[in-house]
Amino acid sequence: CSIWMAIVLVPLQAAASPSGSAARDVARLYALPPEGSIYVRVANAQAAPVSVQVGEGRGEQVSAGGKLATDYYVQPGGQPFRVRVNGKPLQVATPAPASGFVTLLVGAGPGVRVVQDQQATGNTGLKAELALYNLVPGCNARLELSSGDVVLASVAEASRGTRAINPV
Repeated sequence: CSIWMAIVLVPLQAAASPSGSAARDVARLYALPPEGSIYVRVANAQAAPVSVQVGEGRGEQVSAGGKLATDYYVQPGGQPFRVRVNGKPLQVATPAPASGFVTLLVGAGPGVRVVQDQQATGNTGLKAELALYNLVPGCNARLELSSGDVVLASVAEASRGTRAINPV
């Protein structure tokens, strides 16, 4: 099957605490959503850019040929939240989870695809997390190195597989 997927590295915990605005930027990289909240972002699988707004956040342009996904935005967990694509409300049939991370995929066919991640990693914060999002209908993804070593053996459709790795 044809595969369209995104691989991202996500730091899991803050290390040192720098000062000033740089500290706020670094803290954003390591933050978990507040209790009772979720992080929501929108990814665009098509080359044509779309304008996206999550909740009351700022609008962003995303496309497969540029910035693939919006930043994460904190939204209330377990409740409906507002997403606009090109100024029009996006209808999300899947209810929001109580906590965790949600990626909405637009431009990969009719409607919107939802990937929810509520997995606890159990990571100590000394490693980075490699995440593979399988957004291909009817496909089971596998990630392996050219040497044949398997990184992620099986990632089901519309789900996220993770592995803690050394960031160096």
